[in-house]
Amino acid sequence: MAMSGIDVDPEVKVLFDSIKLNKTHKYALFRISEDGKRVIHDVLGDPVVTKTKEEDFEQFKKVKELLKKEEPRYIIYDFNFTNEEGKVYNKIAFIFWCCDDGAPIKKKMVYSSTKDTVKKSFSGVGFEFQANDSDDFDYDEFTNEIIKKTK
Repeated sequence: MAMSGIDVDPEVKVLFDSIKLNKTHKYALFRISEDGKRVIHDVLGDPVVTKTKEEDFEQFKKVKELLKKEEPRYIIYDFNFTNEEGKVYNKIAFIFWCCDDGAPIKKKMVYSSTKDTVKKSFSGVGFEFQANDSDDFDYDEFTNEIIKKTK
């Protein structure tokens, strides 16, 4: 249980494992339930397997379009692309979206204090990113970090 007293629904781990092992979804967004007691899935991406950076970027844009300033989210994104040199990257990332100038302070505090508990349920996640505004949620920045750390 998180410091906030919020649990992670067991289905969240099942979804993560299905993404990691079976590529069932390109991405998944998670939120805290209306009753404030558990983290649940919010949106699931299609089971798309991308090969190029352009294809992967198009899927990433879909995630970015789902984000709202006033609503923090926990995101799992399956980066899968080939760089200019022909090297294939297939890395799952945990992204914490919490807009500095949009979400109410109490909501930001609850999501922040629950983040580590959510992340722990995603065993084997390769990368972690945090985005606090739309400019931070940047595909090139995230993929450059993945390329840099997997050389």
